[in-house]
Amino acid sequence: MKKYIKDKLYAHRVRVKKLWAVCLILIGINNVIVGIGKYFKADSDRK
Repeated sequence: MKKYIKDKLYAHRVRVKKLWAVCLILIGINNVIVGIGKYFKADSDRK
């Protein structure tokens, strides 16, 4: 029984880690898009 609970907790932890990874990747992509947008805006302002 204890092993079953441990497996459940472990599976939950892995799922949480995966969610965190997805969130961090999305935040990273968002930052890159914002950065590119700012770069192009600054570039067009210079011309």
